[in-house]
Amino acid sequence: MSTVSINKAAKLVGVSDKTVRRKVASGELSYQMSGDGSNIKLIEISELIRVFGSIQGHDYGSGIGQSHTMSNSSNDSVIAELRDRVSDLKVQINQLSEQVSIKDDQLSHANSQIRALLPSPKQESSVNTILKDFGIPLSIVIGMACLGVLVYLAIHK
Repeated sequence: MSTVSINKAAKLVGVSDKTVRRKVASGELSYQMSGDGSNIKLIEISELIRVFGSIQGHDYGSGIGQSHTMSNSSNDSVIAELRDRVSDLKVQINQLSEQVSIKDDQLSHANSQIRALLPSPKQESSVNTILKDFGIPLSIVIGMACLGVLVYLAIHK
């Protein structure tokens, strides 16, 4: 896999080099030391994609004087990694879609049960009609019912 310096990594992902250094220091972004004795921290392109999600441009050189293009085998390995990731994401999407479908069914069932418990509009209008026929406002009936409950509770304490 191709590696880049911290400065080059920052340019590729569109953040400051301080941001990349913070992520390296916190362990969120892994790195390797250059083998030439210069103690340069090198970050793999796949690590940048893992942490930052995407990279800008197509300049994948190492950032320390190596070629600025990826070899075909490196290109193929990045493509293979991306295909694996896309495949994993498709599986996740399918699983989440199934979960959403199950929740939709449960919600629909719950709504049906709630509707079954609620009085139909005809029942409400017939009660209102009867009350109107006798000239009794609905608020009086509700008040009387509340008073009855309070009296019952007071008697049965």
